[in-house]
Amino acid sequence: MRFIWISVAVILLDQLAKIALQFRPLSENINFVQGGVALEVLQSSAITAQQINAAMLNGTSWMLAGGLLTILLFASRWNTLFHFISLRTVLGLQLASGGIISHIFDYILRGSVQSSLEFRFYDAFTLKAGIAEFSLISGFILLIYVFLFGATRIHSKIGLLNSTPAKLDFSPLPRGVDNIHIDVQLSPEFCRNISTVAQRLVNRVSDNFNPQKLRQQLTNVLPAALKKSFLTIHQDTLRKAKSSGEPQLIDLLYVSLIKFIHSEVANCVAARINKSKQTTQEPHKRNFGTPKENHNAEHLFRHQDQIIATVNQLILDGLVDEQMINLSKGIKGFLGKSRSFALDAMSSPLLTSNAPEIDTIQFNHYLLFGSEKHKNMSFLQIDRVLDDVLQDYLELIKSNEEDDDTSHSHNREFDGGNTTAEILSQPSVLMHQSNSTILFDQQWSLNKIKQLSRIKQWRKYHKYSSHRRFQQRLAERLLINLKKTGIDRWVVAVYEVKALQARTKSDINPGALIALLVECKNKKELLQRLENIYRSTNTPVDSNEVVKRWELAQKQNNKLLQKYLPTFISDFSHYRRDLLLLYKYHKAADQIELLHDKKSLKTSRSNFTLYEFLLPSEKSDEQTAIRSHIIIKADLRGSTEVTDRLNQMALNPATHFDRNFFSPINSVINDFGAEKVFIEGDAIILILNDYVGTQQNHLIASRACALAAEILRIVAKQNKELLCYGLPKLELGIGIAFSNESPRFLFDGDHKITISPAINRGDRLSACTWSIRTWREQLNAPTTHVEVYQPSERALGHGEKAQKDMVYNLDGILIEEEIFELLQKELHPKRIVNKLPHKQDSQLFAIRAPGNNGESSSLIIRKAPIKVYDPEYRIDECPVVEKRFFYEVIHDEEILDSLRSTNRSRITSS
Repeated sequence: MRFIWISVAVILLDQLAKIALQFRPLSENINFVQGGVALEVLQSSAITAQQINAAMLNGTSWMLAGGLLTILLFASRWNTLFHFISLRTVLGLQLASGGIISHIFDYILRGSVQSSLEFRFYDAFTLKAGIAEFSLISGFILLIYVFLFGATRIHSKIGLLNSTPAKLDFSPLPRGVDNIHIDVQLSPEFCRNISTVAQRLVNRVSDNFNPQKLRQQLTNVLPAALKKSFLTIHQDTLRKAKSSGEPQLIDLLYVSLIKFIHSEVANCVAARINKSKQTTQEPHKRNFGTPKENHNAEHLFRHQDQIIATVNQLILDGLVDEQMINLSKGIKGFLGKSRSFALDAMSSPLLTSNAPEIDTIQFNHYLLFGSEKHKNMSFLQIDRVLDDVLQDYLELIKSNEEDDDTSHSHNREFDGGNTTAEILSQPSVLMHQSNSTILFDQQWSLNKIKQLSRIKQWRKYHKYSSHRRFQQRLAERLLINLKKTGIDRWVVAVYEVKALQARTKSDINPGALIALLVECKNKKELLQRLENIYRSTNTPVDSNEVVKRWELAQKQNNKLLQKYLPTFISDFSHYRRDLLLLYKYHKAADQIELLHDKKSLKTSRSNFTLYEFLLPSEKSDEQTAIRSHIIIKADLRGSTEVTDRLNQMALNPATHFDRNFFSPINSVINDFGAEKVFIEGDAIILILNDYVGTQQNHLIASRACALAAEILRIVAKQNKELLCYGLPKLELGIGIAFSNESPRFLFDGDHKITISPAINRGDRLSACTWSIRTWREQLNAPTTHVEVYQPSERALGHGEKAQKDMVYNLDGILIEEEIFELLQKELHPKRIVNKLPHKQDSQLFAIRAPGNNGESSSLIIRKAPIKVYDPEYRIDECPVVEKRFFYEVIHDEEILDSLRSTNRSRITSS
């Protein structure tokens, strides 16, 4: 309606000019002729009564009049229907509409379109036009310019703030003992103190449930020692997060804490309700129960959600309220983040209550939504209406480079079957509460304008003046959409009831009062329903105040809606943001398992999957995380035959193996930094761990090879003694495997069980395939300790298992390729000349490995090709498998001595 006067002015000026030009003297006196250029005023024909009657009886005239009326209605409603069309677009449309309508007047009243002026340029060009034509042409030119070069919509010149909450991602954290959840242990002392406070608060809140009074009375509800303990755990977690490079730890602490408090308070309320039920039922069994006891039980059951929410909020507020600034500074100082899900969550009433549907939480902190018969006032419906208006302004959100998760791109985190979750996953400008101020608070713009000089700061002045006009038009559009859906009356009723409750402090359910203001059609109905409500309340509200608010809402609904609009948008924005925080919290909390039993704690701690948030007095010696590990498998050959022979000689096999195998090996294990995984009757498995924080000079692979060589030397020494007494000697095969991760641990009582994929691989490396050993002995193959073969298809056809490799390991050490790569990093092996007979296809590398008691020893690494095994082949007929090698640690002193003669500068004596 604001620019309709332009069309009306064009019509009136054009028609008045034509009426004036009906008189010849006027048209004759205004003509202009200069050379070949002439401007002549044309005389218009007069409108007679016969022409008017004829036009009224002409169907075409009625059609044109209907079109004229449509154009006028469309033009008058243009600004209402399309709020964001630019000023140039509206001006062009109004000018064009005025010209068209004036032409229609001419056609209806004069029978043809008439022009007021005629322009002649010599004889080459003649143009007839008038005010209507000039208006029409100007409008078309302006519209063409807008479509080609200008914007068709008015946009805010002030950017909006980033709309996505802080990032919360626990996916990088390892899973715990159940391989599903993240194992967390909170300080037992801190948890006990929280439980005590929760029990005391539940009792006090249950006895006198008035959230507003309780918050005033219980401002210092938490002991100072408990607050200090929380701050200590918080600061310790920040240090861990910084040193470990896991910034998620601070969020993990807060989510775990909130989860524990929610669970503990809910358990306390459930226990209080059960106790109240038992107290009520026991007297009834003896027929002397009182109505007051029944009322208490009913009161607790009806208000249990509000009691839980109130106690949750009292505890969490007590932990962070006084030190929120220091907590925020600590997070920014240690982790370099200005935003944190942890602090956002602790300041969210919706999240601390853990119940988005509680009326008191919505009414006290946000906006009370409708339920049941007021479903069109639900969160989903209101969000849909607001999104229709605001979705075009997502492009105004400024990107924040400080946080990778703070863009307004589509967040798919909660896509799924839940409708609310799907809506929250969509981008929205309302996710940042300040955006509601920028978009709708005209007082904010007015204050900005008052602070600026109109001359010296004219650019900013014009920017905020334009923005205020934008706010007005945006508000107009939103108000229309709210009225169409009926939300306007609900919004007005909510804030009128809020004002009413603030003055009267009544305990009436605010939802009931809001329903009265929305549903009642007359004063009589209002008073009747209000009287019914008073019967179930202790502190009723003044009925005159309710009537006054109802009448005000009925008569001045539009004015009140404009008044409450910025507050409504702000409260809804706050709720939407906190609801997303709540969904994020639930998703994160579902990933956490709070451990309490000793067995689970011990297992998780041993596997380095337990996140502990403890007080200093509760900490024991912290385990260092394992980065990688090496498994050494030493496998005895023919232990069954040795046992049978010892039994025949009336000797004890157990003492034989212990004295000649296990005990000597046990004496050197610790010197090489190894640990026993477990011992079987004919094998021993050792592990060497590479701990986080150690450097490559930790020499984990070198120590493993040196330990394996020392084990074989010990066994060789013991065999010499056994031969002297006529006892069977021991045969051994050693395999060394690497795993680039921490092993896993289980517990059988106090016995720790190690689980690692390297154990199975070490077992295969230490084996000695019986068919290969028999085949080599039958062919009198040259003596060697280690060989690896790949079976041919014919070999598999002769009963061999379908396996990739067949290992021959007799008193040798076979290592994985990864072990050789580690040796290259640790000791930089030197290539030496190979003079070994029957091993000319091998490459030899010398290393100086750490030995027993701090000494070092020389070892040779043999890199040899894997060959094809076939029972029909001779030893020298086995073809080489292309690009496949195995690695052996040569420890035999005779072989080492033979190599020293040709490689004196590279191999030294032990």
